[in-house]
Amino acid sequence: MTFGAFATLLVSLAFAGLFYWVLNPRNKARLQSYASIPLDDDESDPLRRPQRQSDSYRRQTPNAELHTEEPRP
Repeated sequence: MTFGAFATLLVSLAFAGLFYWVLNPRNKARLQSYASIPLDDDESDPLRRPQRQSDSYRRQTPNAELHTEEPRP
């Protein structure tokens, strides 16, 4: 058996195993929950929420104007 034939057999077996795993009824609930990950609301997770400084913090910080960057053309 040549390397090409062995590689083809190995990839085919891996594909068949993955196909079986995805279509197995025991994995249905878990895989459906993974499908909704892109649609989840990021605002509910405080670690993923963008940090914004309030206006009062900016007024209390000395030289706040020096820390702002001019927009580039």
